[in-house]
Amino acid sequence: MKGLLNSAVPKPGRAVFKNPEAAFWIGPDQWMVSAPHASHADLTDQLNSRFLNTASITEQTDGWVCFDLRGEGVEEVIRLCANIDIDQMQTGDAVRTVVHHMGVYILRLDPANALRIFGPRSSAKSLHLALKTAMGAAL
Repeated sequence: MKGLLNSAVPKPGRAVFKNPEAAFWIGPDQWMVSAPHASHADLTDQLNSRFLNTASITEQTDGWVCFDLRGEGVEEVIRLCANIDIDQMQTGDAVRTVVHHMGVYILRLDPANALRIFGPRSSAKSLHLALKTAMGAAL
């Protein structure tokens, strides 16, 4: 994993961003690795080739949706829809929480007013509506 990210493996509650790949800790000896589909459609194959028989790689492309929030007010949006201390999150922090009854991961990107939210694809429309509603209330 170090070679893939040119960095230490993300610790609990942390993420590593290496353009365009990213990884974040989701459980003991478990990480989610992401990259743009356009340039990494074969990411699972790449990871299987890299790790051979030393890791269990699971294709999750159709399981998750990703929303990037950027700009003034992103903290207020999260305050309205998730029970986390967004003001304490630093760049590279990753937390699992709930937004509108959906389990999500929220990552603090760089610059500090940028967040990435991973949620279940099957609930993408509901998650989008929850974020959009919170954005409207935050403005």
